Amino acid sequence: MVGMFAVPITPEGAAKLESHMDEHGTLPEPWSSCVLLNVALPPSKKALNTSGHQKLQEAVDRLLDECGITDKGSLLAEIPDSWERHGDLVVLTQGSFSASTLVWRSLGDRLWQAVCRALGCKRVALYKQVTCDKFRTPSVRLLYGLDGWVEHVDNGVTYVFDVTRCMFSAGNVTEKLRLASLDCSGETVVDLYAGVGYFTLPLLVHARAKSVHACEWNPDAVEGLRRGLRANAVEDRCIIHFGDCRQVAPRGIAERVNLGLLPSSEGGWSTACAALRGDTGGWMHVHGNVSSKPGASPRTEANKWEEPLTAAVLERGHVGATELPCCPRAQEDSSESAARQMERNSYWLDWAWCVAGRMRVLLAECNGGAGWTVMVRHLEHVKSYAPHVDHLVVDLECRPGTDPECRPATDPECRPATDPECRPATDPECRP
Repeated sequence: MVGMFAVPITPEGAAKLESHMDEHGTLPEPWSSCVLLNVALPPSKKALNTSGHQKLQEAVDRLLDECGITDKGSLLAEIPDSWERHGDLVVLTQGSFSASTLVWRSLGDRLWQAVCRALGCKRVALYKQVTCDKFRTPSVRLLYGLDGWVEHVDNGVTYVFDVTRCMFSAGNVTEKLRLASLDCSGETVVDLYAGVGYFTLPLLVHARAKSVHACEWNPDAVEGLRRGLRANAVEDRCIIHFGDCRQVAPRGIAERVNLGLLPSSEGGWSTACAALRGDTGGWMHVHGNVSSKPGASPRTEANKWEEPLTAAVLERGHVGATELPCCPRAQEDSSESAARQMERNSYWLDWAWCVAGRMRVLLAECNGGAGWTVMVRHLEHVKSYAPHVDHLVVDLECRPGTDPECRPATDPECRPATDPECRPATDPECRP
């Protein structure tokens, strides 16, 4: 087979080859069959990789020129350098195109059409802030387009929601991935704060839950959840309970309960305990914002209970713990001293144990006073929520009855989980 192929050479190499050519431009042997060509190469990907912010600036700059607006300095400063993208809709950050409202308004749809061309979208919305109603409705105004309904694909799961009516937290991606990795085959799950399906959908699509009972009181979120269930073809395995979970959640059916509400899910703890099966118990995933400010306690600031966690409360049940991985990502933060990391982790552990203690009491109350054993199986750091406040999730394994060899937490010989001499749960001499 006869053919030709190209070999790239440097300009210096080309100059050397040219010096050996005869008057006809032919190279000597063994290169006589070679042809020296100058080829104009296309620009590299790096050269073509103009930032979205730069493209947006250039597009708006051209529009202002076309409209005869010459005083552009302050206007260009109002162009955002970040935004959220949901399919073909882009949500601009608060303050974008706002200070010089009259100028931007005079441009009408031409401005938003220029934004769409620059960012490769079809619809534009503007984010302001979350309203303080009970639904935490986002204050998002649609600037260009017919409606705010979008599809957002994350880890193979399609979420459907109206950006102007429903919150969607992209910061919870690690927890969604973690729940998706669980094996919930054959389990009935109750999701007390389902929203548009942040955790309901991963539990159905990836964790293979037999069924999920999704509780939600925001009608717009319920509509998004219904659309998401259809988009992922799992609507036959989900039962939606519309209303306040404390009133509509099923009782005594769940092997697993998810409580994904911030800043605290405590309002649903009794409901979660009632939802667990009384004969076998199950698992709880309890979310909360935990303060690690110096001087804070698990029952102050971001961490409050209706009933103080007194010795009498602790004596109503038993508690245990496995080794608790306290966010390796945070521990690797070189900006924190080792002492501060240990202090912060101690606050997190205290919170986990206090949640477990409170759940023991509530489980007993929901089951005629019978004792329960609650094990802290895992503590997950999801994200930093605010300075010295972190979004955590504690995984609790809750089983009816008490292990006769499991000492109550008030036993003077029972060391805390942070004690360096405390054996891990994997120790063959350590009973669950």
